[in-house]
Amino acid sequence: MLKTVPSELSSVIFEEFVFRVFIFSSLFYFTRKKAAALVLTALLFSFAHFPDNYLEVLSYFLGGIMYGYAFLKFQTVWVPIAIHFFWNFIQGPVLGFPVSGMEQEGLLKLEIVPDMFFNGGDQGPEGSILGILLRLVIILTIYLIPRVSENHGFLKFKENT
Repeated sequence: MLKTVPSELSSVIFEEFVFRVFIFSSLFYFTRKKAAALVLTALLFSFAHFPDNYLEVLSYFLGGIMYGYAFLKFQTVWVPIAIHFFWNFIQGPVLGFPVSGMEQEGLLKLEIVPDMFFNGGDQGPEGSILGILLRLVIILTIYLIPRVSENHGFLKFKENT
């Protein structure tokens, strides 16, 4: 299980830097609207995971909102990286569910009965109603956790002169 940490972590760091630092920041730079950048980035995040149905589109979209909102609230990319890592790690290497449609070998040896509604079938829990509900709980938790400090340089761009 621990031998998967480097690959799981590098994958998450790559995704979060692409979606939060590069895409979100660029969209915010051009629109100057955090909500618009958050929604557009979440849509791109969803479609980048090649969802097969509306349930998966919604789940990955909420994942994009979850990570993007954490990025905005805590004004650092490290919080969404941590949330994303633990989301994937607990699903795959710990529980043995597929993660984003990729088979995982976990501590638990599960025989997945295809049920898109409850376990997401070959997508894993993130493609299920339960995964959607858990994402909503995490978004609410992020909302309720107070931000410790203000990062005055966050999303500040040097103006062209």
